[in-house]
Amino acid sequence: MNRTGSTQPTRRWPRWLKALLGIGVVILLVVGTVFLLGVAATTRWRVFAAGLREQGQPLTFAEIEALRATVPEDRNGARVIERLSARLEEIKKGGVEPAVLVFGWEGGDYTILTGIPRYTLEPSRAFRDRHADLLDELAALRDTPTGRFDVDYETDPTQSLLPNLTPLRNASRLLYLDGLLGMIDGDVAGSVNDIALQFNLANTLYDEPVLISQLVQMALEALIVQEIESILRVGEIDEAQLHFLEGLVSSQLASETMKWALWGERAFFLKTCEGIGQGRLSLSSVTSGVNDPATTFPFPMLGFPWWLVRNNQLRGAEMYGWLVDAADDPRSLIDAARRIEVEMPRLGPTQILVKTMMPTLTFAMQLHVRIGAHLECVRTSLVAERFRLITGRLPNSLAELVPDYLEAVPTDPFDGQPLRMAVKESGIVIYSIGMDEIDNGGIVARNKDWKRPPDTGFRLLPLDQRGLRITDQPPPNND
Repeated sequence: MNRTGSTQPTRRWPRWLKALLGIGVVILLVVGTVFLLGVAATTRWRVFAAGLREQGQPLTFAEIEALRATVPEDRNGARVIERLSARLEEIKKGGVEPAVLVFGWEGGDYTILTGIPRYTLEPSRAFRDRHADLLDELAALRDTPTGRFDVDYETDPTQSLLPNLTPLRNASRLLYLDGLLGMIDGDVAGSVNDIALQFNLANTLYDEPVLISQLVQMALEALIVQEIESILRVGEIDEAQLHFLEGLVSSQLASETMKWALWGERAFFLKTCEGIGQGRLSLSSVTSGVNDPATTFPFPMLGFPWWLVRNNQLRGAEMYGWLVDAADDPRSLIDAARRIEVEMPRLGPTQILVKTMMPTLTFAMQLHVRIGAHLECVRTSLVAERFRLITGRLPNSLAELVPDYLEAVPTDPFDGQPLRMAVKESGIVIYSIGMDEIDNGGIVARNKDWKRPPDTGFRLLPLDQRGLRITDQPPPNND
């Protein structure tokens, strides 16, 4: 003991050691925080996902596949297209003479409604004759009211269906050309048969869980609408044929195609988030569509933290859920798509996956509602044509069709009001107000000033104004 009362000097830790310990504590706190965030986010996501599954909603492509109905091979229209795929793909390769109706550049702008130039008839018939074998084999669609393509959505949901879409569109256009020429040649029954084949062709995409399949189905249905209107522009068909077409249109209206597409879009989003979280995908590879080693993360630790992935999955699934829940109500479906547009700019920086990967869907939903409205106008017009066959005149209002021909006037999906009917010098127009949601008085004819008419509907002429119109206008640039 020091008699003077002095003490031993205090040991001091080196500064570098203190700094190292401080860094270690910070790292532990960060790791612990990230871990807890991940646990909390994963728990929230699992509870939310379990709730959706309890409602019967699938979240993966495997779960969607389990809900799809089995299609017997002999009733599968997709097999017809797969068998003819290479030949259908080749139809337009090498060019098509411009005068060929539907397929040609100039000729494709002409319809029975506007008049068929005489110079288009010979090359159009020659084109059809060259593909007569394809038309014969497409007749097998008569016995295949639905379909299922061999698509592996688990492996590559964005690309697997694409090789089938061009053959489908070419098949539809070839059937449309055949039906158009059938009307010109007086074979209305053959044209009605082509329409039935086109409906079955469109139904091969019925429950394909990708949005692009529904966009193609809409394009196929638009051709069908044109062909039905063309038949009733040329002349009249008997009551049995009208009932037959009504049944086809009604079945199409009753389908729930958009629900399957939205399920698939949500499953693709969730699956992609998983890939990013596991380091198998990078955000840049997802947004660019390039998936090669140069744009993927080789190590999971370089990927997004799981708390961020789970938060994005939860938010994205919620927003897709707005669409899924509204899929059966056209007006609500458009509102849900607009709600997403409003919500997107409000998302914070932690919702980067949602902001980057969720597309703007309002226009696609409007197109879906528009083709549904157009089909409803077609169905109502076929009913009005039956009324004309029985009474000798077109109806003065849609209310006149109730209750003997319709239980009620169908609803316009764009505003929830009854479909409109305009009486014009050239007959009647049964119409929906269309995508601009403004009643333009039944303007449904195409015009060079707009991409699509303001209203969506169907023109029905009185019998004395119907007939085939063949014009003698010269080909473009004819000296």
